[in-house]
Amino acid sequence: MLKSRYQAVCLGLSPWSLIHALLLRQQGRDVLVVDDGSLATDAPGLHRLTLLELSALKELGLKKHLPMLTDLSPFLRPTTLTVHLPAQQWVTGHSVKENLREFVRKFSFLQTSTMLATLERDGAELSAELEKVTQEFVQWFNSPIVRQRAMLCFTSSTVPWVSEFQRLISEEHARPYAGPEISPLGQLLAAYSATTDQVVKYRLTPHESWALSFRLLSPLWELDRRWFERELTRELHEAGGHTKKARIHSWQFYKNRVEAALLDTYEGVISHDRLLLYGFPPPEGQLQCLFSERTFRGVEFTWGDPLRLHPADEEAPVLTAFTSSSQLGTTLPVGFMENEGNHGRLVAVVAESLGMKQEFAYQEAWENLSGHLRRALPFGSTPWEKARPRRSWGFWVEDGVRGDKKSTPKTPLMHHERRSVEVIDRINQEPLSGVELWGPLRSQRFGLIGFLADLRWDQLK
Repeated sequence: MLKSRYQAVCLGLSPWSLIHALLLRQQGRDVLVVDDGSLATDAPGLHRLTLLELSALKELGLKKHLPMLTDLSPFLRPTTLTVHLPAQQWVTGHSVKENLREFVRKFSFLQTSTMLATLERDGAELSAELEKVTQEFVQWFNSPIVRQRAMLCFTSSTVPWVSEFQRLISEEHARPYAGPEISPLGQLLAAYSATTDQVVKYRLTPHESWALSFRLLSPLWELDRRWFERELTRELHEAGGHTKKARIHSWQFYKNRVEAALLDTYEGVISHDRLLLYGFPPPEGQLQCLFSERTFRGVEFTWGDPLRLHPADEEAPVLTAFTSSSQLGTTLPVGFMENEGNHGRLVAVVAESLGMKQEFAYQEAWENLSGHLRRALPFGSTPWEKARPRRSWGFWVEDGVRGDKKSTPKTPLMHHERRSVEVIDRINQEPLSGVELWGPLRSQRFGLIGFLADLRWDQLK
């Protein structure tokens, strides 16, 4: 039975809200996680992981005594990502060596003697070395001194070929490109980030180039979110925390502070000391998140039955992303497709605008998606041609326009620096207190690993 008041209410069920609730329970706090299906919580950055995110989860599990986080293999299944660009196609592999080979084959600036010699080495050794350096980065990233102030960029001399890969990627991405075109590497990074990190990325900071290099070299796994959430929920209940599947009927405000939530169940009003917002409020709700950057919603089209849940030993649905230089910076920068046989979905990442109605974006989104797919998959009739609009799916943010000197920081950005995000009352457009935005998008540029670092330092106020 629910209580009438909690010290923390996590609004939006996801693995990350459940982990946060477990950590707060370790502090002896009363915690409730509300599973409100109207909130946008299911986005790619929440369940596609690389060695970097797995290292950060393992490190947090060891630090905070959460054994489930130290070995996620029962909840993972390998997946692949294909990025279609106008001039080339890039495909992830199931090993570090396969990914390195794909980069060296597709990008001439990576065809150095060090990279070519590395491709002659044993693949298991390369995987072990990348895992080692990601662990070094996570430990450095989570250290108190890095959190307290901006530091010089991370460096590693233990794995020279990874250091050279990072340097070459960073230099190529920063190189001025002739004309208005964005380089193929820049297009690749924007599509990769949008499909795995909820960010449409146009530029790299020094710290971030290391994190992204690790991710690009790593295989990709899909987290079996439902089974993982089920096990985390069980642990939370055993620890004395509460969960509730309910919709928020309305909010109680006092002097622009969110004081309580009225659930659409018999429990009624639930008050709280802190409201931790994990899912993004629906467009018609009273709460609204305002980012300083451009924000996007996913416009989704589905065909066949909903994507099925598979055992962890089977491969995840295939992921295909597509963009072009002419799209980046527009209101429709990236699109992608998840498909498995005759089941799947198409998603166009569409910029939000004041008073935006989702149905108005369907036609433009469909023309954009289908045009890309016909160029990328030029063969006969395909199931996606029968796709139908379904709903808004996920939430994205733009990571600044490349070359914008005003947005370039004087010091390297660190994970303790936040995006400028306000939670406001949609009706009177006034800022609200008593509610905090959490989740991977809360961090400036480091996504899930920045969020996991934040959890270490969170205490109830």
